[in-house]
Amino acid sequence: MVVKLANIILDPCPVETVVKSRIEINVKLNGLMQDDNLKIYFNDRIKIQGRCGKKCGQYLGELNWIMTKTNRNGYKLFSKGHACTKERGPNTKGNVTWRCEWLCGGRGFNVGFEPPFIMTGMHQNHKPDKKRIQVLQSNETIKKRAKDSKDKPRTIVNETNKEIDLDAVMQLPNYNACRSKINRERSKKPGFGKEFEDLSKIVVIDELSVTCRRDRFFWDDSYTDDPERILIFTTKENLKLLDRNPNWFCDGTFDISPIFFTQLYTIHVIINNRDFPFLYALLPNKNQNTYVKLFTMIDSYITNPPLSVNIDYEKAVFNAIHKVWKDCKIFGCFFHLSSNLFIRVQDRHLNDFYSDESFRESFKMVQALAFVLVNDVVQAFKIIESQSNEKFKLILSYFEKCYIGRLKENSKSIRVVPRFPIPSWNLHERIFNSLPVTTNSVEHGMVLLQMMKKVT
Repeated sequence: MVVKLANIILDPCPVETVVKSRIEINVKLNGLMQDDNLKIYFNDRIKIQGRCGKKCGQYLGELNWIMTKTNRNGYKLFSKGHACTKERGPNTKGNVTWRCEWLCGGRGFNVGFEPPFIMTGMHQNHKPDKKRIQVLQSNETIKKRAKDSKDKPRTIVNETNKEIDLDAVMQLPNYNACRSKINRERSKKPGFGKEFEDLSKIVVIDELSVTCRRDRFFWDDSYTDDPERILIFTTKENLKLLDRNPNWFCDGTFDISPIFFTQLYTIHVIINNRDFPFLYALLPNKNQNTYVKLFTMIDSYITNPPLSVNIDYEKAVFNAIHKVWKDCKIFGCFFHLSSNLFIRVQDRHLNDFYSDESFRESFKMVQALAFVLVNDVVQAFKIIESQSNEKFKLILSYFEKCYIGRLKENSKSIRVVPRFPIPSWNLHERIFNSLPVTTNSVEHGMVLLQMMKKVT
C-alpha cells in the first residue's frame, strides 16, 4: 500500500511541479484518506514520505545545479532555489552528502562532486529562493576581484552590486563584512604583510614589479649591500616622457613610506596642463648624499637632463641637483615661500601684529618680491624696508638673511650669498614661460596616494 500511495501522490506531478515538502505530501495523504476512507498509520505515513522523497530525488537528479566556494574554502551547492553545504564525504564509493544550509530535512548526494545531484530528503520549513545563487556568486566575485585587482574595497563591492538584482543585494553581508572578506583574501597572497629585518632583506615581489599592463615597473635598485638603499619605480615609456619634457616638479611624502624607508619621492611633469607622476623612489633618509645618488641614478636613464626643477625649500635637494645637473635651474615653490614667511611670524609671536593693516601690507609686499625682475629685487626690498614699521623689521631681517643676502661687513654693495639665492625663488621667468609657480599639483597627487593607502 505504501508504494501504491506514493505513486498516486507523485504520478500526476510533472518534473517542474514535483512535490517539495512533507507538508504537501501530508495534504495529499489527508485528501486520499477523506476521499477513499483510508486509514494510514503513522509508520506508514513516514514510509510514504520517504518513498516520495526518493522519487523526488530521481527527478531532481536530472536538473542542473551550481557549486560555489564558501568562506572556509568548502563547497556550497545550489539547486532548485535551495543551497546545501557539504555534510560528509566523499566515502569509499565517492558519494558526497549535502545538507540544506537552513538545517532542515533537505538532503541529497552526488558522486565525486559531479552531476547528477540526487535529493533524498525534502526541504520542510522554508521556500526556495531563486536569488540566493546571485548572493553566493557575488561573494565569489568579490573574493576574485580582491585577488586580481588593487581597487579599494568600496569600489569592489559597488561594482559587484551593479551586476545582481536589488533583491539579491539586500541579502548580501554589510559593507564592513565585505571589506573584511576582501582584506582576508588579499592577506593570502605570497609575501603579504611580511616584515623584513633591514633594508638589505627587502624583496620586491613579482606582482609589484610590473604594471597592470605587464610593463616593467621596478626599474632600479642600489642593491642590498648599500646601507642607504634606494628603490626606483618607473617604466620605459615614462622615462621617454621625462626625456622629452625638461621642466620637472619634485616632492616627497613621509606618511605612506614603507618600513625602513623615510620617504616616497616622486618626479612629475606637466603635459597638456595636467600633472603626471613619472618616477617614484623610496629613500631611506633626507641626506644630501642620498639625493645625489638618486639623481645620479636617474641621470643614467635619460639623454637630456632637466632644464628646470621646481621643488620645496629643502637645501639638501638644492645642493644635490646642482651637483648632478650644474646647468639646471632650480625654483622654489611660491606656496612654501609664503608658508616659511608666515611660520616666521608665528615663531616671533607676531600673530597679533599680523592683524595690523600696515604689518599685513608689508607682508604682502615681501611676497610680491617673487614676481619682480631678478635685477630689481634688491631695490624693491630696500623700498619695502624704508616703508615698513618697526614691528615688521624682524621679518625683513629673516628674509634678507635667507633670501636676499646681507651686506658684507664694511661694504655698501656686496652681499653674502644667501641660503636660497634670488633666482631660486623669483618667479618672473616662470610666469613669462607659462610654467606653474607652485608644487601644489604634485602635493595633490601625494594626497591621492595617501587616500589610496587608507582602507575605505
